[in-house]
Amino acid sequence: MTIIELKNIFLKINNKEILSDISLKINRNEITTLVGINGGGKTSLARIIIGSLTATKGKVICQKNLKIGHMPQKINVDNTIPLDVLTFIKLTNQNKFSEDFSSW
Repeated sequence: MTIIELKNIFLKINNKEILSDISLKINRNEITTLVGINGGGKTSLARIIIGSLTATKGKVICQKNLKIGHMPQKINVDNTIPLDVLTFIKLTNQNKFSEDFSSW
């Protein structure tokens, strides 16, 4: 059973052709891997599949109620993370916990 189908996907960004005439089917219970050179359009294609980027031309068909997880290549993480447990607890209620955990 096909859960995602791409038909003739094209993508242009700033007049540069990123993807040209891409068609594929992703089926239930199969592992699908995007492999290619750096700058080959893998991330752009993945973004079109998850809906965070719209193709210039073509059609994306997804199974109804499909949930897709995505882990981006780069994420911005707040420099205050990770926090140790004591610091986290103190953030939730400064007055209530400051004395209880002072011996830690």
